[in-house]
Amino acid sequence: MPHMTGAALHTHRHELDLTRDQLAAIVNVTGRTIRAWEAGRDPIPAGTAAEIEQLRERTSTPSPR
Repeated sequence: MPHMTGAALHTHRHELDLTRDQLAAIVNVTGRTIRAWEAGRDPIPAGTAAEIEQLRERTSTPSPR
């Protein structure tokens, strides 16, 4: 399972154009939890990190060839 830092979570959230509360609703936590993860106060569970990575991959634009 991937390890995700708070800084990476913050970057992914902004790339997804989501507020903390919107992302929290997707991964079934509170906005306060997202804030704690982004600040590095609490570790991001591996399953949640994987879910966020998958969401980012599904919504990313393919690179032109």
